[in-house]
Amino acid sequence: MKAARLRLFAAAFLFVGWLSYLAFLALGHSKPIVVSRSQLAVAKYVVKADVKIDAGGKPEATVQVRESFGNNRIKVDTVDVTNLSLARLPGGKPITSAGTYLLPLTADVDLPGLNGAFLPLKVVPTPNRHDSDLKPLYLIYPWNAEVERQMNELVPKAE
Repeated sequence: MKAARLRLFAAAFLFVGWLSYLAFLALGHSKPIVVSRSQLAVAKYVVKADVKIDAGGKPEATVQVRESFGNNRIKVDTVDVTNLSLARLPGGKPITSAGTYLLPLTADVDLPGLNGAFLPLKVVPTPNRHDSDLKPLYLIYPWNAEVERQMNELVPKAE
């Protein structure tokens, strides 16, 4: 009986240790950012841009374009994104800090505006939420190594 009890305690100790190790791994890693493939497929323009925050804590509509991806290249340094204040980060949090973000954009009109300046653009909503009763979700992605890796796999840089 003593040997059986010892084996039981050893098994329980190993089981609790294994669960603790799995919890450590799960809590120690942040959730990765996954770029919505369906959102990129709908977007006419995909850009890496610098977003600034105004005095009210909302993102400014004018963004500085750093890089374009895909076949439709934006050839100007700044563009206006009309619905940027509605955009959210993955997880649904609002944009509260300035930085570099990946913006999937579209325009109501396909033609560039006068003097080479683009007409106002807007963030593309995620298509899977558009058909439901929920409000459309306009996602933009903070630029980091993981987002850059996904972009290199999904969308080639504009030539």
